[in-house]
Amino acid sequence: MGIAKVFMERGWQLIPNHNKEIIKQSLLDFKNKSQNKQDALNKLFEMYNLYMGGNYRASSQTCGTCVRTVVTVFTNQVKKEYGE
Repeated sequence: MGIAKVFMERGWQLIPNHNKEIIKQSLLDFKNKSQNKQDALNKLFEMYNLYMGGNYRASSQTCGTCVRTVVTVFTNQVKKEYGE
């Protein structure tokens, strides 16, 4: 197990609190029509790939199913943790 296992572990519980706040704010920005959705999507996809085991390329941000997956996973996690 050792080092390889540490790098393979993924999940919401491993995300540092300051990054969870970035995710939470990015979700709000994405859902707010007046905000720049592209910046919010960039952050969400980056966090998803880094912490949730995703392997999405930048072009995936134009895929409705991919966007829905990332947004739904993070929305559910934020609701569980913050009750929002």
